[in-house]
Amino acid sequence: MSGSTADNTRLTIGGHYLIDLRTSQPMLSGCPAYRAADTLAPGAALLGLAPVMPPPDFQDFAALRHPALMPIIVQDIQGGALWAICNGPPGPAALAEGFSPWRENHVIEGVVRPFAGLLQLLERTGLTARAIRPDNVFCVPGSHQLILGPLGLTPPALHQPVLFEPLSSAVCQPIGRGAGTIACDMFSLGVLILSLVLGRQPLAGLSDDEILQRRFETGSFLAYTDGHPLPSALSTLIAALLSDDPDLRPSPNDLVNVSQRTVFSTPPDIHARLPLSVGPAKVRTVRALAWHAAREPTAFSALMQRRVIARWLQRELEMGGLVHAIEHVVSDMTLSSAAGLTKSSDSATPMLSRIINVLDPAAPLFLGGRWFWPEALPTMLAYAQLSHALAGRTDPNTEEHQLTSILSYLVTNGDSFQRGTPPAIARQIMALVHLARRSVARGRDRVLRLPFDENPFLPCLSPRCAKARIAQPQALLVWLDGSKLPTSEQVGQSGLLDAAMRIFFDSNIQRRAIPVLSHAQRAALPTWLADLSLLAGMQTRFGTGPLPAIAARLLPDALSRLTVWRSLSTQKTRRGQVQQAAARGDLERMIGLIEDPDALARDAAGATGAIDAIARINDALESLETQAPSAEARFRETGNFLALTSGIVAALVGCWLEFIR
Repeated sequence: MSGSTADNTRLTIGGHYLIDLRTSQPMLSGCPAYRAADTLAPGAALLGLAPVMPPPDFQDFAALRHPALMPIIVQDIQGGALWAICNGPPGPAALAEGFSPWRENHVIEGVVRPFAGLLQLLERTGLTARAIRPDNVFCVPGSHQLILGPLGLTPPALHQPVLFEPLSSAVCQPIGRGAGTIACDMFSLGVLILSLVLGRQPLAGLSDDEILQRRFETGSFLAYTDGHPLPSALSTLIAALLSDDPDLRPSPNDLVNVSQRTVFSTPPDIHARLPLSVGPAKVRTVRALAWHAAREPTAFSALMQRRVIARWLQRELEMGGLVHAIEHVVSDMTLSSAAGLTKSSDSATPMLSRIINVLDPAAPLFLGGRWFWPEALPTMLAYAQLSHALAGRTDPNTEEHQLTSILSYLVTNGDSFQRGTPPAIARQIMALVHLARRSVARGRDRVLRLPFDENPFLPCLSPRCAKARIAQPQALLVWLDGSKLPTSEQVGQSGLLDAAMRIFFDSNIQRRAIPVLSHAQRAALPTWLADLSLLAGMQTRFGTGPLPAIAARLLPDALSRLTVWRSLSTQKTRRGQVQQAAARGDLERMIGLIEDPDALARDAAGATGAIDAIARINDALESLETQAPSAEARFRETGNFLALTSGIVAALVGCWLEFIR
């Protein structure tokens, strides 16, 4: 059972783990941390972690157990937000300032083999670590052993330094790196091993851009070692792990039983004798050419058009096959554009993207002026929205707009990326296409829903509740009822919810098959009524209990909706019933009273009948007038005339008061 104190300073999760929110601790694994305690085992040094954007496979990470990994002991939901408990770090960070170089045997026995075993486990589980970095690897006191901090608490590789990332993801902004492969983790392990051997991190003091420049000029291994001699037992291992070609790096299976006598062979990159000038840069390798093509697209395109690049590749690198592949891409995309097979209004950028991936098949996608792995796009979009919301900004979200455009382009043109695109990129794009096709939403809403459709652990990204990390729709209902709601005037104009809340609810409605009005049906209603319909369905589905504040704020519009009823007595009755339902916080009853198609049809029929009755009465009155004076005299004699006219007038008045307004 979970709970919180009245002042919300302490949480109990997992039944007996107490998190004290007043005792903030240094972040662990890139996650906010607080001091925690096990009430059944006092004295244990525990931390309570508050993941902001856990990945979709968080549960798989939470289930991992390995001697080289700090485990997530328990995870639980409190107030709709995800919390986790783990042990505190056993010792200092392994690469803390002033650490001493490690001996070869200590590195092999305390780092290489244990971490290889952990990566082997991750590979079998279909996961990647993407978190081997200086602040997430800790020393185990009394031994030459290292342990990795808990995994799966943040988007993959978000906190990885450029130094610890392979070139295939180091060129991306951190949020755009994606889950990568085990080969990415092997590179990070190589940097860790090299740092332990050197007694320092390589390329210290350089900026990220300077580090990338060095690596593209000489290759990562030469840039990192910079001629420094390495222990013979580890030199070939480090060279293999730091290869810029992921296919040449050892696998975890290659390292679990590695010894000081194990030798690895890594062919060197091919360097041109004469460099190619791309803008201000001097390029000697194909991988560097791909990177500088993105940095200097105008200069690169000019060289392409003059066939300078083709001649350089053939003469300096003897890569005639690569030249043919590039020409095939240019021809294929030119024909597709001419035939109208692509839906992009700008064919130059996609063509540059294709050429870059032909030059370096291991490179990420370059599109819209940025590097990224397509699988990361939903997370990138969510991160842009969350950052904007947490900053309290009200200006247009330019980053969100750009990412929405890129996502829309890829899911619309996904099939065209199956030709001549590296398999990893093609697979990731098609996964996005299939995700989008499963959505019932259309247009921009379909794209904005992708992060939630992919990741059930993603919190609502509304600026109104982003800090609360609410990832459960029922919890958002309760939070809304206790929050500062829009004014009645604002509700009448734009509804109770904002766009981000509707996106969050809609995704959960489809995932959980909650019976509410469809998106198209709600689109035909006034915004406030569509919100009431959605919230009422969620209240019923989850049994959240009364929501009186929400009901009270929607009450004025709900009462005004009753004017569609023609019968004044029905209006009066239902008005009282709606007010009673609002007082009880019963949204389902409220919408049932104001949106009752069968009863409304009977009301309309009654109004039509009343109008017909009045018409018949008028006809009767006109008939009486034509019978005067003889008939009038007879009626006066008997008194029947007065009774008849009184009855007619009473019927007229009754029909008028009940239905005619």
